[in-house]
Amino acid sequence: MPDPATFFRKHNGFLRDLKDRFYYPALDSSQARRHDTWSESLIARHASGIDWEKFSRKGNDVPWNITVLNRHQERWRWQLLSGNEALPWSRELIKRYEDKWYWDSRSISDPDLSSNPALPWTANLIEDYQKKWSWGKLSKNPAIPWTSDLIGRYADRWDWKGLSRNESLPWSAHLVERFANRWDWDTLSRRNSALPWSENLIDRFSNDWSWDKLSANTALPWTGDFIGRYADRWDWSRLSSNPALPWTGDLISRFSDRWNWDRLSRRNHALPLSESLFVRFEKRWGCPQFSSRTDVPWSKDLLNQCLDRWDWKRISRNETLPWSDELIAGFVDHWNWEALSGNEALPWSEGLIEQHENRWDWEVLGRNEALPWSASLVNHHREKWTGRSLAGNESVPWTEKLIYQNEDVLKSQTHWRLLCGNEGVDWTESLAVRCLDDLVQESRTCVPKFERVQWWVQVSKNEALPWSEELIARYADHWHWGNYRQRGGLSANEALPWSLSLIDRYSVRWNWSRLGRNRAVYEALKSHITPNLIDQVLGNRP
Repeated sequence: MPDPATFFRKHNGFLRDLKDRFYYPALDSSQARRHDTWSESLIARHASGIDWEKFSRKGNDVPWNITVLNRHQERWRWQLLSGNEALPWSRELIKRYEDKWYWDSRSISDPDLSSNPALPWTANLIEDYQKKWSWGKLSKNPAIPWTSDLIGRYADRWDWKGLSRNESLPWSAHLVERFANRWDWDTLSRRNSALPWSENLIDRFSNDWSWDKLSANTALPWTGDFIGRYADRWDWSRLSSNPALPWTGDLISRFSDRWNWDRLSRRNHALPLSESLFVRFEKRWGCPQFSSRTDVPWSKDLLNQCLDRWDWKRISRNETLPWSDELIAGFVDHWNWEALSGNEALPWSEGLIEQHENRWDWEVLGRNEALPWSASLVNHHREKWTGRSLAGNESVPWTEKLIYQNEDVLKSQTHWRLLCGNEGVDWTESLAVRCLDDLVQESRTCVPKFERVQWWVQVSKNEALPWSEELIARYADHWHWGNYRQRGGLSANEALPWSLSLIDRYSVRWNWSRLGRNRAVYEALKSHITPNLIDQVLGNRP
């Protein structure tokens, strides 16, 4: 085994990745190496090895205080600190580092002081730094002590669209009226459920609301009479999709000429669906849209109600039908048998497969993991299966014997690659060697390099293979080591017998970035990693 210090000096970037797991509990499941809390002295001791970007995001496990902030002020990422809610926020703290904080990140998602709800928000704080705030971020901040007077004081600074969606404002009819000419009524109509919604409020501002947005609002006091009162104003397509309406058969009947029946059929899952409701409006429902729904009370009678209008391909994929041998036989000329072949909810049995053997799509059937897979089922229908579907199916009880009984079906370039990547195979060392040797021979045929690489990408990520240093060495020139189109390959495979020796032996082949993120690699190497080794190898380099 190589000397750990020598190894990590040679691969110091790799150690830099691993040290994150050593120092940060969220990345390390090992209780022995966890630092459940940090102390000022521990932070000082390992300052050169800490990833300060990650550390600046940490919560209450860091002893946040003026001393810690001051001692390492050149290392902190101040933008991240500006959004960190765990800091001991106070007027003094804000003032002390006034020139370091990010008051406005100029990005919707990036952290800054203006969007941090943990600050000691007061009207005075806002006034003292009014030239520094991002007023757009401030407008959306729920922690500000909102009052009508505060809103009025800075009326020309607020982002009124952000303010219109902020549910922490002291919403009242009076507040809405006071700033009626400033609100973003589209946003107010659609996004804000904190308004004191009532018919009076709707009436009072009936010419201001965006009625199409209002139609999708789930917070309104929906009743049949309320809907009827504004029948000519609603956007009935949006109303048809609104789950908050008091959906009943009578409500549907009352406005039957106004609903968007396609939307009602496809998107509204609040309907009180029943067979009687379906029959009541049989001619209006969009049966193709209904065909994929999982909340329909499916039955043989219901299928017969709309026999020529269902989308039978969607119906055949739908796993919520009351599947039975009888139901399948009852609509044998209507099913889409390709879709049915892939449906895992059918009452699969060897008898069912036999009964309709001339109807199934055997390519799709071979990929279906819900079949009662057995060696006898595979062998009995050997002439019908396709190798492409069977080879990748992890529910097939593949053994060495079964594989070579069906070698003529499986052994093509594509199928053999799928089999070698199948984690459901009962892999033994002899089976792995036999299959991989055959794959090597296939690789030597006139196959484009791109395809050969694809085969070994699939195989290299198979964690079920009987991995050993001997197996890795035998196919060293064929494995995908992890440098192809960002895929992990061997470098990301957690099932390898990871050790310092193994990694050192193939040091020119690994994808070191992938290796550094592999949890199993860290578990195998963590006994070699100590604070002293980190300091010794990485020194004071940031």
